[in-house]
Order: sequence, then C-alpha cells, then structure tokens
Amino acid sequence: MAKIILLGCPPLTEPVKHWLEQQSLTVMDNWIFPAQNVGDKLQQQLTSLEHENNLFVFVYTPPLLAVQYLNTHALLLALAQWEDYVVSVLSVITPLNSICCDGRQWLQQPQQAADNLLAALNTYLPDFKQKQAFQAEKYIINLAETVPAAYLSLAQVQLDKTIEQWLQKTNTPLPILSISAGSQDLLAMHQDWQQQLKQEKQQQQRMQLWLDQLEFDIQALLASWRWKLGDHLIRLIEIVLRRPKVQLAADHLQQILGQIHRFKQPVTSASANIKPAKKLALDNTLRLAFAVTDNHPKTTAGDYFTASELGQALNQAYGWEISYLARADWYHFTGIDVLIVMLDDYELDKISQQKKPPLTIAWMRNWFTRWAEQASYTHYDIRLASSQKAADFLTDVYQLPVSVLRIATNAKRFQAAPENSKISIDYCFTGSRWDSPRDIEQFNPAALNYQFAIYGKGWDNTPQFKPYLKGFLPYTQLAEVYQNSKILLDDANHVTKPWASVNSRVFDALAAGVLVLSNGKAGAEEVFAGALPVWETPQQLADLLGFYLENPQQRQQKVQQLRQQVLAQHTYAHRAITLKQIIQASISKSCADKLVFALKIAAPNQQVCQEWGDYHFACGVKKALEQQGHAARIDMLDRWYGEHCDDDNVTLVLRGLSQYLPRPDQINLLWNISHPDKISDEEYETYDLVFIASEFWAEKLKQRLDVPLEVLLQCTDPDIFYPESNPDIAEHELLFIGNSRLQNRPIVFNAIQADLPLTVYGNHWHKRIPEHYIAEQHIQNQQLRQYYSRCKVLLNDHWDAMRQAGFISNRLFDACACNAKIISDAVAGVDLEVFFQGAVSVYDDTPAGLKQRYTAMQENPQQHGSTRDFIKKYHSFEQRAKHIVKTVKRLRNGNKIKT
Repeated sequence: MAKIILLGCPPLTEPVKHWLEQQSLTVMDNWIFPAQNVGDKLQQQLTSLEHENNLFVFVYTPPLLAVQYLNTHALLLALAQWEDYVVSVLSVITPLNSICCDGRQWLQQPQQAADNLLAALNTYLPDFKQKQAFQAEKYIINLAETVPAAYLSLAQVQLDKTIEQWLQKTNTPLPILSISAGSQDLLAMHQDWQQQLKQEKQQQQRMQLWLDQLEFDIQALLASWRWKLGDHLIRLIEIVLRRPKVQLAADHLQQILGQIHRFKQPVTSASANIKPAKKLALDNTLRLAFAVTDNHPKTTAGDYFTASELGQALNQAYGWEISYLARADWYHFTGIDVLIVMLDDYELDKISQQKKPPLTIAWMRNWFTRWAEQASYTHYDIRLASSQKAADFLTDVYQLPVSVLRIATNAKRFQAAPENSKISIDYCFTGSRWDSPRDIEQFNPAALNYQFAIYGKGWDNTPQFKPYLKGFLPYTQLAEVYQNSKILLDDANHVTKPWASVNSRVFDALAAGVLVLSNGKAGAEEVFAGALPVWETPQQLADLLGFYLENPQQRQQKVQQLRQQVLAQHTYAHRAITLKQIIQASISKSCADKLVFALKIAAPNQQVCQEWGDYHFACGVKKALEQQGHAARIDMLDRWYGEHCDDDNVTLVLRGLSQYLPRPDQINLLWNISHPDKISDEEYETYDLVFIASEFWAEKLKQRLDVPLEVLLQCTDPDIFYPESNPDIAEHELLFIGNSRLQNRPIVFNAIQADLPLTVYGNHWHKRIPEHYIAEQHIQNQQLRQYYSRCKVLLNDHWDAMRQAGFISNRLFDACACNAKIISDAVAGVDLEVFFQGAVSVYDDTPAGLKQRYTAMQENPQQHGSTRDFIKKYHSFEQRAKHIVKTVKRLRNGNKIKT
C-alpha cells in the first residue's frame, strides 16, 4: 500500500485522513525536525522506507522566512537524494517534484487548509496512483497564495525565465502549477507575471534589509560580554571535567551567520567582493599565528609549547612576527599572513573571507582520524603530519598531499648536564594521566631497587606511584629534571603510539643527554631506525632499566648515538627550515600561471560524500590537477555558493543529479559524466565550454547547441586501481558491486534468474534480492581494486539514460585498470568489446544471454588479455587533467578568468 508522509507539518484533519483512506493511501506520523542535524535525521527516516511506493509532502511555515529557509536547507539537501520519490517544498537545490503547502494556514484556518490540501491531492494523486511511483511533471502547489516572492528570488527560482523557456520549447502544460484559493487560471498567471516580478523585487529589497538587520543583531549579540562570559564558563567546565565539547547557542548563531552570507550571495554582485590574492613575502614582515589551546606560560596544554618552540625558531631564523591565538581568540584576529592550526576541533570555515589569511596550515600531531573527519580538512592550503605513517594515511583518505613535519626539541633549552655532575634520579617519567589508561600503569617501580620520580597530574589514584609523585612540573623546569636523571621513561598514548608520532619528551630528553626507553615501537622504527630502546610489557621495561642502569658505559654509548642524531636532524631550528621550504613551495605554485579550480559535485555534504561515486571521481580530478601545479577544491552541494568561491579562476561542474548556476566572472566548464537526461539545452548554453563523456551524445548535441563541445570520456586513477590479489579477500565467481538505487537493476536480477553464483556488495539490497546473495553493505573506494582483482567475472551496468546516450561507466575504466574480466550491458554508439580490447563482454539483457557470456568466459579464461597498460596510457585522470588545463588556457584570452 502506498503511503503519504507529511514532513514538518501540523496534524491532518479528520476529513483529509478519511479521504486518503478511501484512496487506499496510508498516512504516516508527521515528521517535525529540529534545526540541527535535520538532514541526517531525514536521511535515516527515508532509508527505512520503501521509497518508490510513497508520496512525500513537505509543509513549511513562512514566518521568519530566512530562518525557516536556513533550518530547512539541510532538509532540502537530503530530499534531493530521493528526487524521483519526494514531494518537497521548492525547487531550490535540484528540480524536485514538489507540493508546497503553507503551514501558517494550518495554524489559522485548519479546515480551509485541509480542504486546500485535499484539492491539491485530488489533482495530483491520479498520476501517482497510476504509476505507483512519483515521476510526474514538477509541480509547485501554492495554497492560499502565501509563498512570498522574495523567498523564491533569494532561493534562485527564476520563475519568469523558466516559463519563457518552457513556452518556447514545448506546448505541454507549464512545469509550475499554482493552485490558489481564488483561481487556477495559468494563462492569467503568466500574463500578470511582469507585475508580480516588480512586486517581487520590492519584497526582495525588504528581505535584504531584514537580513542585514538580522545579521547586525546576531553579531551584536555574539559580541556582548554576557554571551562571551557564559560561553567561557561552559568551556571551562568542559575542560575541568574532561567532557566532550558540545555545540553552544553561540556556535549555532555563528552557523546561521554563515548561512545568511550564503543566502544573500545570489543577490550580491560576486565580482564586487573579489580581492586580489596577497602575495606573501617570506621576509621579516611576515606575520604568523598559531591556533592553540591556551597561550599562558603555565598552561598544561602541550600544543602551546610545541608551537612556541617552533615560533621562536622561526623568529630567530627569519625575523617573522609570531603570535599565539588561545581558544577564546581563535576567530578574532586581523592582519595574519599564515595561520597554523594545532587542534582538530578548529573550524576553519568560521573565519570570514575578509579575515582569512592568505595561507592556512593544519599541523596534525595526534588524533589523526579526527582530523580526517573534520569538515574543513580539505580547505587547508597546507597539511602537515608529525609522522610518515600518519601522512600516508591522510593522503590516502583524501588524495591530498600531506608533508611530514615532526615534533622536535630546543637544543638551547635542553642541554646535557656538565660532566661529573651528581645525578640523584635513576629514572623518571614526565606526563599526566587524563581519562584514558596508560601503558606505564602496568609497571610497579617498587619491584626495582632504583630511585624513581614521576612528574605530572592525575596520578593520585594510582597506588604504586604514590610514593614517587613529585607533582606537576612546568615546561620551563623539565630541562633541570632531565639533567638530574639517568633514564627517562616514554609512555606514548593511544592517539600517537600506533601512528609512529614521536612526542617532544623523547627529543628533549635525548638532547639533554638522557637515555629514553619508549613504548612507541612504530615511532622508534620510523625516526631512529630501531636504535631507540623499546618496551612493550612491564617485564621488558624492568629488564631494560636493569641493564642500562647496571651498565653505565653501554648507556652512555647509546645516549651519545641518539643525541647526535637528534641534534643533527631534530631541533626546531631544523623544523623552521623545513617549514619555510614547504611554505615557499606552496607560494611558488601560486604564480600567475597557476589556476584555482572549484570542482562542483552533487554529493550533499562532507558527511555522506564517501558514498557518492562523484566524490571519488572528483578526488581523481583534483589530484591530477594539483600534480600539474594548479590548486583544486571539491565543493559538495551545500558549499556550491559563497564567499569561499570568490578567488576561484575556473569552475568545473561534474554534472550529475543537480544543476549549478554559473558565475559570470569565472571560466565555467561543465563535464557531463552522467544523467544526460537531466540537463536541458538551456543549461548547456550557460557554460563557456562543455565536456561530454560520450562521443555519440556529443555529436547529437552539436547539431542543436551553440556552446563549444568536446568529447572527454570518463577515466580512472591507475595509482588506486591496479591488480592486487589480497588473500584476505574472498574469491568470487561472479561479483557485482553497487547500491540498489532503490530499483531492480536488470543485470543483477538476470544473474539471479539464470542461477549464476552471484555475490552482491552494496546498500539497500535487503528485501530486494534473497539474502544469501548479499555479502556486505559497502566497500571503501580504496579497497575496490582488491575485489576487482579477486573475482573471476565482474558485472557492470549503466543507467538507462546513460546507455541510450552512449556514456561509458567509470567502473569499466577502474576494473580494466585492475585487469578484471567484465560482463556489461550495451552502450549506444560504442562497441565496448572492441573499445576495451576484449576485457569486456557485452550481453543481450536476458538471463540466458548473461549465462552464455559467463560460461564462455569461464571456459576460456585466457581469451581476454591485459588492458591496464591501455587504460593507463589513454584513460587516466592525468590525461584528462592535461586536456582540461590546455582548454582553460585556450579560453583565458577571452578575459573570462582572473589572473
């Protein structure tokens, strides 16, 4: 039975419920979402339903329109993923099939509102019931004529342009249907449009003034001392109690401010806000700031001392002006040239475009997985990690370069004790215990007959350490303790130990002539090539202590070996040189020939982008462009517009499900890689040049379009997709990897009907096919090559519209780069078997035909040769990026691009 789900609306009246029941439609509970996490909430609800049999109606409430829009923005993004099944509020993000109801009338005149909704459903439902899935024309039903025209304008719904284009193109009914309380005369609506447009502009001006006032009021509220005091008190409580950071009202207001800026962007001339990029000069005029936890000399935050030591080295070597931004001042600064962020919870996007430094750097020394999950991670200009292992991991996640900048020591502060000086401590430990257990807690110093001392906080509840506690030691006094000790114990914690990130105490103690015994095996191997003594169990620690304390000559030899290495390679003077070189390399790439690309994809946001093929395709494009010396940024759907786009030279839209509105002050390229049925001729004509991933479709478009067209097929990244037979991955006779798309994908059902040994990986297959065919929900993009390499035959299919228009799936390029053997459906205008040199076998869309092809490939496994070399030579992202850059340089002479 089909269902109607009403989102964010008051309860239905009994007459409407009764009428719906007569139509064999079930009304689900109303869903009313809060402002925060609305997109995630809706995503969970939608995923739990059988979408193709449901009709969704979103009822909005117009009062406080801007705030209502801001709160529903994430909702619309979530709805956009279910385009064929959702009835939503407005065609704001993507052309949605829409019923738009006025929630205000539900509150004031519930019976009239119910009657109006009833009339709308009467008009709409026959088509819905006939198809049992919503795929009708796109409607906006405006009950009681209450949708403010300014709301539509600010949302970029250009109704007049849409109507004109539609009337010129076809005589079919208008795509925008207005059902009002008084009249349903569409022709009269069109004739009156010019008058409505005039009123709309007046309302738009009033809305602009209202938004300006709202922005001013919010800024004044955030600047008030009462709000700041309250926020600081809450943050202090969180720090003292070691509680996780929660979002405050001020944080939400900051988000609203950012959304207001994006909301106002379409009605503001973008070119008026463009500022020429500041050219950094690495001389004594450069101003660099570190964002740290606290900047008080007596703080317990280690990130401040790491930053201050590097800052002093930079100041002494190059005369740079260094400052340190404590948490309360993170976003309140001016005149900074370079910002180095030391903590993963810093939100880079909170910095206004006017204040944003020319260069932003993330220095990741711990919590590497949390850094990778940061929404603004990809927006940094430079990314640094304190170990090669962490840098490799982060590079692999986003395909963005990460340089290594290790922690180090200040050799002037940490000097060895004078010869023959008296040492009173045999071994010591300097470090605090916070919430997580530490390895050293398994060690009992009472079992050894040596002098031990422990400095730090949080050890009062550790019984075996109580006799040795010396209290917290300020950073400035650590050198004195090291000079008075023979051995220092290093206990790397859980956020650095597995990542080979060596902490400062190791470098400091060795510089001071003290032997270090560390539990950080990975770091010891990566930095000291195994020369640093390592313990993994309490007994191993005890044995090492006994050996080196009883054999002072061997201890001194080991210390001198390690100390020489630290002084030669691991001081902050060395790190200052390295950092300057990294910054210089980044600036050198910012020469006049460097282009700044914004890659627009239809993935809704950072949180769900990993599940979208467009995102991984964009990562390949970005990587290839950066390898050629250009800058590239991936913008998800929720960041298509805004101040962060002002300095972009080129916008490259990887056209999928959603339409982008190009800016006239940039070069605008569209790469149509999928869903050609969703792009109108009018949309194509808004670009400077269009790439089409189909020769067949490009030839058809050239006959009717004026915009320059070039064929640019999809491709792959040979560095990610290559043969790799991992024995930990199960071998599969016949493999299909892909989501169900909430529909019956023919090639999967043909394989099942043919009784072939099929294994399916992907989301939303449960209840669609027998459970024994389903292996897992999702495979990470970085692991796909292992599955392609381990299957005997891989299945591939295309969207119907892509097949008919000759678009080749990028999965074929990926799998062929892994030398996989593939059965695919046919694509118009191209012989896939010839194109992929025999690696792909095409079947006739029948179970019998699929079985015949599968049997033939099993009987003749050597018939299909290797195609990797062919793919790598002609169909890599590197080849595509070279062509794109060449095309852009050809267009630059038209003065469409900023240099």
